[in-house]
Amino acid sequence: MKTLVVPTDFSANAYHALEYALAIARKMPAKIIVFHAYHLPSSNTTLMRDISPMLKQDAERDMARLIKQVKSHLLDDLFSLESVVRKGHLLEQLATLIRNEHVDLVVMGTKGASGLSQVFIGSNTASVIEHVPCPVMAIPESARSNQIQNILYATNYQAADMNSLRKLIQLASLFDASVTIVHIAEENSNRLQEAANMQSLTEEVKKEITYPHLSFQLLEGKDILNTLENVMQAMNIDLVATTTRHRNLYQQVVSHSFTKKMAYHTHIPLLVFHA
Repeated sequence: MKTLVVPTDFSANAYHALEYALAIARKMPAKIIVFHAYHLPSSNTTLMRDISPMLKQDAERDMARLIKQVKSHLLDDLFSLESVVRKGHLLEQLATLIRNEHVDLVVMGTKGASGLSQVFIGSNTASVIEHVPCPVMAIPESARSNQIQNILYATNYQAADMNSLRKLIQLASLFDASVTIVHIAEENSNRLQEAANMQSLTEEVKKEITYPHLSFQLLEGKDILNTLENVMQAMNIDLVATTTRHRNLYQQVVSHSFTKKMAYHTHIPLLVFHA
């Protein structure tokens, strides 16, 4: 049984992410944990101590309301639905939950990077992507559908690609979705070397993974993110996946990681594996 965690702030965007998690869980035996963390501002004042029970009560009330709403729409599904409310900072409490529950996937909403509240939620999602050990699926509020049919895996030829692709194929097979493995080369790169690298990856993947809806593309572009977005639109992509370290996916992106940019800007869900 797979375990999925959906962090929530009880917003419409968080509920949208929960719907994605439900769509995945309906395809297999799974446990969904809806998770909320609340914390007080850093202060030792009596006022802060006095409102702590109120915050806990409000969080538990909102969670009970959410779970009741979700269960009212459930049929005889394969998955179970649980809820967890914890006092503390999101990243710390989420990391503890992931360890204790052996979580396989975090599914989390993101609103992007414009507007104060959107920066807060988007930054939370990007921080989760960067710091938690398990894969994270970031669901933008403008995502159109929770049915996964066409998946793009963006690669920079990392050693961890194979492990990520095995997990991705497991997900894709639940929806009978196509998976296209894409590498975008810089405009001034050695084309013969790039072609050789892609051929090597293709042979390695086909040797290790058997999946009928698997294809490969080598592209070239001056701006990796813009090129990817054009490809996603042309191929009607429903989900973008990639593997990242704490540093950049592509070396020329200095100040912000590729995955943070994707989590902020795309209307297509982003699935991030960790190297």
